[in-house]
Amino acid sequence: MEHSRSRRPATVEQAAASLSGVLFPAGEPPLPEAMPVNGERMDLRYAVGVLMDHRDLIRRLAIEAGVDGARAPVGS
Repeated sequence: MEHSRSRRPATVEQAAASLSGVLFPAGEPPLPEAMPVNGERMDLRYAVGVLMDHRDLIRRLAIEAGVDGARAPVGS
């Protein structure tokens, strides 16, 4: 019995178009050309820190609850 492989987009553009179709079935929303006046910039270090802290919290709570580490929620 032969296994079928999933078809992968050949180029980055095709992959991006495929992902956009999944995320925005009605079409991508329009994006502004520039940040609005007084618009806040994202601090990448802060955002990554928040995500890492959240992951650590989920792991710590799982350990305290006696959940086996291999059975902790995916993405934690």
